Amino acid sequence: TGEGGSTFLPCAGGLVQLCRTHLHGSYGERNGTTEGDGIVHFIDVSPGQMELRISTWDQRYVEVRDATGIPIDTDDWSTGVFWANTTSTINNRITGADRGAWSAFEAARMGAIWLKDRTGYEMSKVTINWPSGTWPSSSGSIIEVPADGGHIWNQGTILHEYGHCVHFAVRGGSFPYSDGLDPHYIDSVSNGPFALTE
Repeated sequence: TGEGGSTFLPCAGGLVQLCRTHLHGSYGERNGTTEGDGIVHFIDVSPGQMELRISTWDQRYVEVRDATGIPIDTDDWSTGVFWANTTSTINNRITGADRGAWSAFEAARMGAIWLKDRTGYEMSKVTINWPSGTWPSSSGSIIEVPADGGHIWNQGTILHEYGHCVHFAVRGGSFPYSDGLDPHYIDSVSNGPFALTE
């Protein structure tokens, strides 16, 4: 839902890593992907201390990266360590402003699925860096979304930038040559190549 809202939607298509923890650290035991209802199943897991890590990466269409860290890495959340037996059910809710990463992830992922279903074209992975830049923009297969302005929550903005990535890819890795910078305002006079890119 939008920033500060109270509705919670399932996180579909996210990578979930089941990690077994021990005295000296942890290791990834299984990977899974959340279904449309936000659920992932791990079958035949032996009991023990576990942790789940949920990532904004579907291993196919889109990855959202936290641009505040060094190095920039995939946004992820952890359940913390818990004891699991053979029939454990673990619930996790991602809340707060960083839920914006899921909002962008869902928008771009659904755009990719819509494109594939409608046209058969399967777009290669697009990376969304957030927070990054001063205005939403895209270059090749990278989308930059700034911290302020609420753009990360705006599905239309994310899909607009995703569309630039698709256009870039289907043109073979280039945009039409545009002579100079366009002011990018409503009712401005735009040159043809820039208009086509937009």
